[in-house]
Amino acid sequence: MDIQLRMVQAAVEAQLFGKPTHPVSVGRYTVLGPIGSGGMGSVMRAFDPELQREVALKLLRAERMGDASTRARLVQEARAMARLSHPNVAMVFEVGEADGHLFVAMELIDGRDLRAWLDEAPPRPWRDVLGLFEQAGRGLAAAHAKGLIHRDFKPENVVVDAEGRARVVDFGLAREQADGAATTEDGSEPAPPVALPPGRLDTATPASLTATGTLLGTPAYMSPEQWLGHAVDARSDQFSFCVSLWEALLGERPFPGEDASSLMKAVTSGRVADSKAGAVPGRILRALRRGLSVDPEQRWPDMDALLAALRPRARGSVLVGGVVVVALAGTVAMAMRVEGSPGDECSHEAERLADVWDEPAREASGRGVHATALPYADDVWNALAPRLDAYADEWVEAAQQSCIGALVSTEAATARRARQQRCLEDARTALDLLADGLVTADEATVVDAAHAATRLPDLGACADDRRLMAWPTDDSPEREAAVTRARRALARARRSLAVLDTSEGNDHYDAELAAGRDAATEAQQAAREAGHRSLEAEAALAQGRLLLKAGEKPAAEQALLVAMEGAESSGDELTRLRARIYQVYVLGTDRDRTDQAIRLGEQSLAQLDGLGPRPLLRARLLGNMATAVARARRPDHERALALHHEAITLLEQELGEHHPHLITARLNLGRALSYARRYEDSEAQLRLALARAQEVWGDDHPHTARILGTLGLTLGSLGRYDEAEQALRRSLEARERILGPEHQEVASALYNLGTVLRRADRHDEAVVVLRRGLAIRRRRADPDEDGLMPWLYALGDSEITRGNAAAGREVLTEALALAESDGASPFDFARVRFGLAQATAAEDPTAARVMARAARDSFESHGHTERAARVDAFLKRLESGREAEDLVRESPAPSFPPSP
Repeated sequence: MDIQLRMVQAAVEAQLFGKPTHPVSVGRYTVLGPIGSGGMGSVMRAFDPELQREVALKLLRAERMGDASTRARLVQEARAMARLSHPNVAMVFEVGEADGHLFVAMELIDGRDLRAWLDEAPPRPWRDVLGLFEQAGRGLAAAHAKGLIHRDFKPENVVVDAEGRARVVDFGLAREQADGAATTEDGSEPAPPVALPPGRLDTATPASLTATGTLLGTPAYMSPEQWLGHAVDARSDQFSFCVSLWEALLGERPFPGEDASSLMKAVTSGRVADSKAGAVPGRILRALRRGLSVDPEQRWPDMDALLAALRPRARGSVLVGGVVVVALAGTVAMAMRVEGSPGDECSHEAERLADVWDEPAREASGRGVHATALPYADDVWNALAPRLDAYADEWVEAAQQSCIGALVSTEAATARRARQQRCLEDARTALDLLADGLVTADEATVVDAAHAATRLPDLGACADDRRLMAWPTDDSPEREAAVTRARRALARARRSLAVLDTSEGNDHYDAELAAGRDAATEAQQAAREAGHRSLEAEAALAQGRLLLKAGEKPAAEQALLVAMEGAESSGDELTRLRARIYQVYVLGTDRDRTDQAIRLGEQSLAQLDGLGPRPLLRARLLGNMATAVARARRPDHERALALHHEAITLLEQELGEHHPHLITARLNLGRALSYARRYEDSEAQLRLALARAQEVWGDDHPHTARILGTLGLTLGSLGRYDEAEQALRRSLEARERILGPEHQEVASALYNLGTVLRRADRHDEAVVVLRRGLAIRRRRADPDEDGLMPWLYALGDSEITRGNAAAGREVLTEALALAESDGASPFDFARVRFGLAQATAAEDPTAARVMARAARDSFESHGHTERAARVDAFLKRLESGREAEDLVRESPAPSFPPSP
């Protein structure tokens, strides 16, 4: 009788008689009951009467007994595990065959698998998770040392006992590395990926993906070489381990995919998802990313190297020559002390961060952020604190390494140490200023906080001899005072930038802008006095951003170029990249230089990849590139939308749903969707952005008013003019109330309202609105990149359409002169010329005919066939002698984008 039937019979007998009359035995083992089952067989709890202990019996499924390769694999599993004797690997006692059943007797571990352990109290502290995975990793390392690989590592194949010890189990796919076997059992190519239904890529997926069992390993955790059917080695286990740990720490796997095909594509392309790190130090994620490399050669040399990189360090700890130095909350302790070690003389370095970023300083900063009670304060702190923790750890390690290096008594070592100390002190000052600002945080500070952490000086410079040479040898008190003065002025300039992002009033805005520019100038001068080229570049970058806020784009571009040059000469790649990102924006808003902006953006993406994962910088760069792509002479709307979507995903992961930068990104996406004529999608994004803005700022805020205005334009494009007008008038009223009646944003709101009124054929009202807005616009001393031409065209067209040809001709003549001087696009030239042709038709039909033909030729040559057909119809009516009023009323509907 089959063992399964015998087990059923024994269970019935136990219920009827209190105990089975025919106990089930396999060899000398008495089966006590089932534990579980897997893709290859069942596991039973059994009793060994000879050694008086309970064991776990693994039995091959009866229906697979005829499969010789399966039987051989089970024997291999037992023999492989029997060769291991390690506290983090389950022991195997015996392998044999009895009563037609192949069995493996192994250690019985009372506990639960690692998946269940993780799910018991989510989310578990990352250090606890890392501790259990380190134990499992040591078990894998022991197996690899014996020449064995697991091939199916996942949380379900790690058991955690009552004492918290982790052991790797189920080496059912293990092979000796020497045989060089690929993942197919018979040496053939693996079957094509199977499209599994959603949910089948979870941990319950059987190890055999295909019907014939040609792919070995659980798909969600398989390495690229397993997917591709290539030979595997211990580095494949390393990959699976990193997938498992990434999932345990971040709550999601590194490779997206709902079916086998999409998962295989993600894994084999190496597209690791950008995930919100939470409280996990960046160095741990960097170690995992290396272990997840597509090319096995790019992974860690072995599990021991990976585990060393993952091992958590106490704040300020560093391993130096066998000495672990640990500093916490301003105190220093030696976890291991070797008498006479160099570490003894350098352990004091950690004390230099006391009161800068120790536990009291950290707690005070957190209280300051949370005290703002902003809806996104928690998300910002959860993203910010781990970054600053990691930065402090790296600073202490760099300081201790510098100290130890200086113990060598040579002139060169002494000079290098001096430069390193100045570099480290500069970074310490920057961290101190940031932490101090958090203690008394307001809205501006919190909005900017996550970005501020990315602007801290690159500590790599303090160990890079080429970059250290940019530091002057002067260590006088005067120079140090100049550096400190420059840092403080730069912090003030950056605060002004943050305040300007959240400013609500015109007078306050202008005053803050002036204060910020003064501070940036002071920072540049002080940095120049100190000979600190990198700091001077940072100050130039801040000045460039402030000039952008002031609308002085040529001066801003020059300041950004100075920043890029200074950063390049000092080897400060991070500042150079950030300046390039803003330069992409400057170039991208100039229609004549969008191609240059896109090229610079692509180069910057490559540079950013070389600096490691920096999601906030990447999001900003992608948004600026999207602007350039959308504003190009031949816009690529689909690419612009893709860039916007990627930026939003990064911001959402890093900053949370309510952060102002994400709300602004959704507004930009809504605009881009409208430009692409996907108005329903645009409305959905804008309504989501509006809801978030109302939660964060309320109705009386410029940001909320901007979103309302853009939503009104989209509703107008959908033909819902009453809804559009209501939204636009609410936007206008809010801007007038908050910013005053003469603010440029009031002018923009008037332009947008006029645009919708024109679309609704309400030109009398549109003219009144547009003339008021144009008057405000003309009073602006430094018009933006689009100039007055959109205004003039809209006003002139409405004047003509409502029958006031003389007024229309006057306005459009000015528009044509601006187009000629500013180098407008052929489409804009054609529209203005056609408008003038209509306005001139009654007085000078010949001149009207010439301008109309020029407009038609331009429309036709650039693919605007519908426009060209409208001009042809006008010319026919002109030839037929139609009344001037009838000619004018054929003006095409306006389609200029909203005013910026």
